[in-house]
Amino acid sequence: MPLYKKLLFAGVFLLAFGFRFYGVNWDQDQHLHPDERFLTMVTGAIDWPDNLYEYFDTSHSPLNPHNRGHDFFVYGTFPVFLTKYAAEILGQADYNGIAITGRQLSALFDLGTVVLIFAIARQFVLPDKKNTDDFLLPCLAMLFYALAVLPIQLAHFFAVETYLTFFLTFSLYLTLKLIRNPEQKRPAVFFLGLFFGLSVASKISAVIFLPVILFALVFPYLKTKKLIASIGSLLLFILAFYFSVRIFQPYLFTDAAWTSFKINPKILENWKQLSRLMKPDSGFPPSIQWFNRTPLLYPLQNLILWGLGLPLGLLSLMAVFYFPLKTAYELLNNKKRSLNLPIFILLVWTLLLFIYQGIQPSMSIRYLHPIYPPLLLLTAIFVADLSGKIITTTLALIFILVAVWPVSFISIYSRSHSRVLASDWIYENLPAGSRLAVEHWDDGLPLTLDENRLNQNYSYLSLPLYDPDTPEKWQNVAGILRQSDYIVLTSNRLWASLTRVPDRFPVTANYYRKLFSGELGFKKIAEITSYPTLPLPGFCLYLVPPQEQYLNLENKNKGNLNLGNCDSYQGIDYSGLVIRDDISDETFTVYDHPKILIFQKVQNLDYFKQVYQ
Repeated sequence: MPLYKKLLFAGVFLLAFGFRFYGVNWDQDQHLHPDERFLTMVTGAIDWPDNLYEYFDTSHSPLNPHNRGHDFFVYGTFPVFLTKYAAEILGQADYNGIAITGRQLSALFDLGTVVLIFAIARQFVLPDKKNTDDFLLPCLAMLFYALAVLPIQLAHFFAVETYLTFFLTFSLYLTLKLIRNPEQKRPAVFFLGLFFGLSVASKISAVIFLPVILFALVFPYLKTKKLIASIGSLLLFILAFYFSVRIFQPYLFTDAAWTSFKINPKILENWKQLSRLMKPDSGFPPSIQWFNRTPLLYPLQNLILWGLGLPLGLLSLMAVFYFPLKTAYELLNNKKRSLNLPIFILLVWTLLLFIYQGIQPSMSIRYLHPIYPPLLLLTAIFVADLSGKIITTTLALIFILVAVWPVSFISIYSRSHSRVLASDWIYENLPAGSRLAVEHWDDGLPLTLDENRLNQNYSYLSLPLYDPDTPEKWQNVAGILRQSDYIVLTSNRLWASLTRVPDRFPVTANYYRKLFSGELGFKKIAEITSYPTLPLPGFCLYLVPPQEQYLNLENKNKGNLNLGNCDSYQGIDYSGLVIRDDISDETFTVYDHPKILIFQKVQNLDYFKQVYQ
């Protein structure tokens, strides 16, 4: 390989490495991601068994979260096992150390996905190109994923998504090898079963891709008509898959006997319970955010605007339409007699999860993470499939436009977490002993920052705003407001979701409307934000995308893109182009850069009469 190609690969790899490992302790050991907190507690609670039999003994193994006080556990166990092992090897087995180790492993696995994308694209046959090993395509695909913001964000979290995506991408790599070469040797089939099993051992949702993998296993028979060989490959895949799941997700099964295939009823009940909770009408507070969301359109909006960023998102959308339309045109005009099967596999792999997840009651942006590799491979092929003249004149511009969003986003990890900044502000400005009203189902402030700044210096009252709008609820809330000196909203988790469903929470919507307008006797005295910012010295503007109804609580500007002076934001010395991402999916902002609003009581009112009546 020529030196310039090695340098190009190294440059993109180092870029991906920097984006994923920069700011790994983004919350300054405050553990502000609830899923991380749970996985950290589980990792610390489980213990290694004394022998191999105990390891597989679902009812008694100390590695089984169900046996260590965690009766509800719906994640795969492989990420937890690996994190525990790595934390102990590195001497970081305490609470803080487990979280940091989990984040580092998450970043490492996503970096592995970057390399896998390069490997897939390197062997890809470009449509209408004679050079099947063009170096532009693999580096471009690798670069697109390296700059995709959602993978960058998830690489900073101790969660299972990066494991799932890595093993599914490895499975995609092997699936394409089988499709391209029906005479592929047995090791490819074995490793396909092994890595697909590891994806299931990371998160059960991986099974949605099983039909595509089975097609790849049956495809050699369609080409070679060798029935015995095809059956042998299928059996080898099943054995490798079962072997993988049995070892890395052992408590999926009822007992230790490998000849017993009975699924653990506790696991099944956990999955059923999760399915019930994720429905918006379940009453489960985190699910309210998805109420009245448009299926397919809402996840598409988050994918294009926030997960990829508008330039890369639009390129990807064009790629998804480009290949089916091009293929249809060529088939209709007899320019081609068959589909480009590898590209068809990429399309199916992408659309299968997008459509399935896009019509589910819960439409979190992170659930689409596994489609980013195939989608960005398609995008790179689309760009590389254009004429050389277009590539030569626009590639640099494409890179600059695509890089704006990730460079802006990574700025949130260059500063203290907004809740840490807000805590510091509270200690400096609110008298000790003040009574703070905080919202249930959200992290209260201030955080304990050091031995001189302890959160027990304040009194806390919890506002139960997710409860149904009954007179009893609002009598209770009115009593809390009478006692409170300040109201602290530590994110938009409650007010952004509850005001979107005024038919279900009419009084709560009225409460927030009056709170933000100043009619409730409380005045906003602080707004602490940590918006993604493109550093531009001597320049300070913020971009506000078209707003939803709930944003009008704070900002009456409506319509299209808004420009404004960002000096009004407290806590951050902004310098550059500030991208206001309040309308993104809740989970995109509330963990690593939530907005904090603090209100001071300036007038005592009859709060029940003001809000309920």
